[in-house]
Amino acid sequence: MCGRFANHVKDMGRWAEVLGDWPTDVQTSYNIAPDADIAAFTVEGGTSMRWGLVPAWSKTPNTKYSTFNARAESLASRPAFRSAWKHCQRCLIPVQGYYEWQRVNGKKQPFYISSPGGEPLVCAGLWDQWGEGREQFRSCAMITCPAIRSISAIHPRMPLLMELEYADLWLQGEAGKCAGILQREPEAELSYYRVSQLVNNSRNQGADILTPVED
Repeated sequence: MCGRFANHVKDMGRWAEVLGDWPTDVQTSYNIAPDADIAAFTVEGGTSMRWGLVPAWSKTPNTKYSTFNARAESLASRPAFRSAWKHCQRCLIPVQGYYEWQRVNGKKQPFYISSPGGEPLVCAGLWDQWGEGREQFRSCAMITCPAIRSISAIHPRMPLLMELEYADLWLQGEAGKCAGILQREPEAELSYYRVSQLVNNSRNQGADILTPVED
């Protein structure tokens, strides 16, 4: 599960050529929580989407279930996601890093996970569109997969991190051709360190959340 992340992406780096510029209508924060508006990139370019996918068939703009993460193994079968997967409504979600919690001595200790070189991590996602007219909006889910060995002790799952060479296929390819990407183990190198309990409250948005704390 990935339930918090930092999207204070200052430089898109090598991804700028593929994704373009950061959407101007998306605020950046060091502590993004579900239901926030985040930057998501589709084949049409970068835009703002609500984090937490609301399927088009939903009777209300809110769901009773957790839909901010989508397991790679069940995209084609889970009702909330299978239509978006079938209709190739895929997106990419750049983050500076994300947070996970590990139970340490009976308490949940938050960790910040990111690229050692500071490059953005680009996560695979699905999106859908709900409503009509002024009520219409887009929302998305971040796809998760089994964690790579280096971080599996913190949490058994992680965002499905996209490699640059597969970005165009992910955004434009048919569902059948993209299925193989879901089964690939991410090749990303990740580093992590402990952070304070400040991240537990989504109202805390400042850079001090990223300050390492001692073991």
